[in-house]
Amino acid sequence: MPTELALLAAGLTVTGRTVPLEDGTPPFEAARRLYLARFPDAEIRFGLPDFVLFVFVPEEGRVVGGFARAGRLSPEQLSEAATSLG
Repeated sequence: MPTELALLAAGLTVTGRTVPLEDGTPPFEAARRLYLARFPDAEIRFGLPDFVLFVFVPEEGRVVGGFARAGRLSPEQLSEAATSLG
């Protein structure tokens, strides 16, 4: 992409932290179901001693809507935007 077009492109950067999920907890089991729905042949990974599932906790979003159009989003705003996308 030429530099001039890159300056006009929209984008979103999300920063946050990852938190390991504890095996056997409801959040772990929910994540496990989602993971296996996406990767059905991955059941064997859950038997490996070093396999860990993580959850990403967003802390901030930076949105660029094009040249000289930028802003920050709170975790609540990110959650609202993600929910509205379905």
